[in-house]
Amino acid sequence: MSKSKMKLVNIISYLDNLQPVLEKFVTFPCFEPVSSDKIIDTVHGTSAYTSLDETTPLLKEISDIEHDYKIEIDTLSIESAIDSFDSMKDEITFVHKKLQDLVSEKKLLFDLLKKYEDAYTQVDYISTLDVSLDDIFSCSYIVARVGTLPLDSVDKLKYYTTKPFIFKSFKEDQKVSWCMYFTTNFLEREVDNIFSSLLFERIYIPDFVHGTPEDAMKYLKSEIEVTKGQIERVDIDTLELIHIHQEPLIQMKSELLLLDKVQKAEKYVVVLGARFYITGFIDENHEENVNQLFSSIKDVEVIFRPSDSDKRLKVPKKINKKICNK
Repeated sequence: MSKSKMKLVNIISYLDNLQPVLEKFVTFPCFEPVSSDKIIDTVHGTSAYTSLDETTPLLKEISDIEHDYKIEIDTLSIESAIDSFDSMKDEITFVHKKLQDLVSEKKLLFDLLKKYEDAYTQVDYISTLDVSLDDIFSCSYIVARVGTLPLDSVDKLKYYTTKPFIFKSFKEDQKVSWCMYFTTNFLEREVDNIFSSLLFERIYIPDFVHGTPEDAMKYLKSEIEVTKGQIERVDIDTLELIHIHQEPLIQMKSELLLLDKVQKAEKYVVVLGARFYITGFIDENHEENVNQLFSSIKDVEVIFRPSDSDKRLKVPKKINKKICNK
């Protein structure tokens, strides 16, 4: 069985046709193109073609959206790009910014939820003192702090027994003691500095909390439920945003991937005046395929010659593609 022969191909057209020609070119795997630098050095007046890379930043932003927000944006099989870079940038940037805003809002709500839950836990412990919160935190001469202290720091309090504070531990878990300390307002800074050095983490009781610990816990429980509802609303808003913009993002990701291939193929383009040339080799069995490939584009000339007709170029033994259209 005889081996098929190679043919040298020249694709010639005007620069206005470059993108549609390259969009077709990158879909045909059975073409062994010649890099433009092998031609422009030997032909006076020719130059390589380069364009501004607008695809990489947008593809990266789409990748960031997928990675950061656990979103998988599908792709379509397309033959041409219909959206402008400006419209794609506006859409992708808008969606990314909205997602960032929703994530930031959710983080703030989670921080607020933790604040309320910690305050609820601490007030629950304070309730064992059987005293109003207003009486504790509104004293004229006594200041009180509630929070957590690492267990190893609790042991170190023995080194400060001469200092003017009262320490009360409500409960210990595996890492910290949920606690409270009192001192005078005159010595407030000194005692705060001691506990700060021991990694005391203060828990702030919200200003709206008043009355008995039982009343305070009711207020805090209500705020906890409201905050959880706000977090659920943000989750719903996020899903709706993704749903609304899913189809445009799929289309744009597909177009950008095609345009990325187009830009990578620019290294095969030789420019001469208002026209461009793409040179390469094909198996002679694919001559009709190549003709059909560009038949829908006006003013595209495809010229086939014997593979050894250009002595500057080395004829490949075979097309280095794993899959070729038959």
